[in-house]
Amino acid sequence: MITGGTGLLGKVLTKLLQDDGYKIRYLSRSKQQIKDVEVFQWNPSKGEIELGALENLHGLIHLAGANVGEKAWTDKQRKRILDSRLDSTKLLVEELEKLEAKPSAIVSASAIGYYMGQAGGVVIKEADRAGEGFLSEVTQKWENATDDFRTLNVPSTQLRIGIVLSTKGGALQKLLLPAKLFAGTHIGDGSQRMSWIHLEDVASMMKFCIESKMEGVYNAVAPQIVTNKSFSRSLRKVLGRFNIAPPLPAFILRLAMGERASLVLEDLAVSNEKIQSTGFEFKFKDLDVALKDLISRSL
Repeated sequence: MITGGTGLLGKVLTKLLQDDGYKIRYLSRSKQQIKDVEVFQWNPSKGEIELGALENLHGLIHLAGANVGEKAWTDKQRKRILDSRLDSTKLLVEELEKLEAKPSAIVSASAIGYYMGQAGGVVIKEADRAGEGFLSEVTQKWENATDDFRTLNVPSTQLRIGIVLSTKGGALQKLLLPAKLFAGTHIGDGSQRMSWIHLEDVASMMKFCIESKMEGVYNAVAPQIVTNKSFSRSLRKVLGRFNIAPPLPAFILRLAMGERASLVLEDLAVSNEKIQSTGFEFKFKDLDVALKDLISRSL
């Protein structure tokens, strides 16, 4: 079962699992028809879930949650972002408690936003303290909610996911057009560090955690940490473009995006040492290789 399965990561994860012989279910707010996927309906805000949705599961991968970057963080949107995570998790825990046969493992999405607001030149590990600000507050409450999966005596993993690279969404999609138009510049002074990961490596990591029945919190980021300036340089190199635009001043971005500007201005270097110690192997360790792959396949 995948919650949030119709999203970008959910679709890639679905194909990866299906290619390995898994049968996939989704929980969705609408009763839609999706080829080779059994769709069950739910409404977490009302505590409603279709009968039988969670029965006879091998694993549960919980991705559901409103996109943090798509809209301005008004009070209404902040509530939507938080409630979408807490309500869905609460409902899953309550429904799984009723079942005799529970999944063999659970993986929940989280984010490196957990560490926001504490940049200081260090590389952050899972045991380090939580940060400050809206994103950190959301991820802390989100993880507190998914901690309740452990009350079910089911191995449960939380993945603090970094900047997911894909040409179909997120940061890379927004940067592609300017770079193609010779405006692939860095933001601010460009020194802020970025902890990224290839879309397929996130999906592979989730599959690995389910199959290995992992427990605990892991950072889902690639081994190579880059600065915003070096990221822009790599993207231009892969596209075969040069840059004629001046750097985008940080204050302009803050004026345009408000607090959301922290998504690209925050200096956040995150270690993946813990997940690598489990034996998980990254397919994309180098940014240039990752960008070439994503752009060549329009992934």
